[in-house]
Amino acid sequence: MDNQVVTAAAVTAGAIFGAISLIKAFSKDEKIRVISNQADCRRGLKEIWEHCRDYPVIGFDCEWTNMGNQRQPVVLLQLQSYHGLCLLIRLPYVGILEELQELLENERILKVGVGVDLDAKYLFEDYRVHVRSTLDLRYMAVLAKCEPGKLIKMSEDCLKFKLCKEYAYSDWDASNLSEKAIEYAAKDVHAAIELFKYFEERIYDGWMLRTSRERVKYVIDRFCSKFLNLYYNGAQGVPHALIRQRLSN
Repeated sequence: MDNQVVTAAAVTAGAIFGAISLIKAFSKDEKIRVISNQADCRRGLKEIWEHCRDYPVIGFDCEWTNMGNQRQPVVLLQLQSYHGLCLLIRLPYVGILEELQELLENERILKVGVGVDLDAKYLFEDYRVHVRSTLDLRYMAVLAKCEPGKLIKMSEDCLKFKLCKEYAYSDWDASNLSEKAIEYAAKDVHAAIELFKYFEERIYDGWMLRTSRERVKYVIDRFCSKFLNLYYNGAQGVPHALIRQRLSN
């Protein structure tokens, strides 16, 4: 299947976040790439690596299908950089390239989302990849004095745009993904990186560090590093005691 490219100009205003939110979410230079061959994957990963030199954080998510009560292997890996490049990597077509494994296992690059520990667990079970430096955005929400919750709720509360889970159970094994499935997969990972940026700006408590590279390094070293690869149990309420303990260490 040919590499699919979806730009903001190719997506109607209502298809992703609505007319106003679409402008906020995707600039004309940002694009979504559906990756189904190794050559395109290598090109996309090279750009992601370059973006991470400035801002070592990527939005991270996975999709899979279920047969009855049985989970099937992860078939789609979503990554988005700070600079807006979104890769939707179809793992049955591409596999786990060395460049991809190095990115996922790199401890200096944060992989952010909600419930990312589960995505990392499934990638290890299915492909034996150790995803390192995952960060559940609900910890950042607490640090930023925001209400932690599901991705859909935090996106609406903090970023003022809505996510829709209508296409969460799309046929991810289809030979060609539908436009709606592509939009759904891209929205979630885009919301993850945008929420990180939102929380990072609220957590940052200084004024001397003026560049995004300096600021994100400070926030990662001072705060985020204490909550990496950590499960967030929302059923037990906001873990204020745990957060205070880790910040004091």
